[in-house]
Amino acid sequence: MSTRGLIDLYLFRHGETDWNLSRRLQGHTDVPLNEQGRLQAAKLGERIKDLSMDLVLTSDLKRATETATIAFSNRNLEFHASPKLREMNLGEAEGHLREDVQAQFGMQAWQEYADPHFLDFRFPGGELKAHALQRVKDHIQSVIQQTKVQRLAVSTHGGILRLLVHSCSHSPLEPVPIPNCVLFHLTVDGDRWSYSSSPYQGSMKYQNC
Repeated sequence: MSTRGLIDLYLFRHGETDWNLSRRLQGHTDVPLNEQGRLQAAKLGERIKDLSMDLVLTSDLKRATETATIAFSNRNLEFHASPKLREMNLGEAEGHLREDVQAQFGMQAWQEYADPHFLDFRFPGGELKAHALQRVKDHIQSVIQQTKVQRLAVSTHGGILRLLVHSCSHSPLEPVPIPNCVLFHLTVDGDRWSYSSSPYQGSMKYQNC
């Protein structure tokens, strides 16, 4: 166990993009927030204004950095952006509508992609789910080890969030909903990651990552 005790992670998904609205898979494609997404980020900021943070980590993709910037606009916090916090690279599925991906690659492939407990999957030309999960956890662990932070905010993506949540001890058995700007509280103690809660679910409407 860590001698520092529990590290609190407040992880949230970016706000809505036009591709979310049309149910188009984004992956590493750098799509900005739309107006609704910017409003969601502002509302997230209001809801977490009383949560103390030491540092903000964010994916370097526009939709994540914009969300973090808006949500923490009234706070004097340091931001670290990194490609290691990006969504999974979805390869040949990227940029296509959800229905078209299901038709092209089959429902079994879609189910394996959507199942957070099944990590041995990638779309052709894409990233293995297990590798995506490990790169994000390794990056966060590295920041924890190199700094003295106790409370980290992390702005990332739907697919990554679902993998992280379900890799934790005490996480829900059923796949958790990941609407835009959902917030999860996880704790880290050494190598042990635990699910704490989802203080803010926001709209429960399903969106693609």
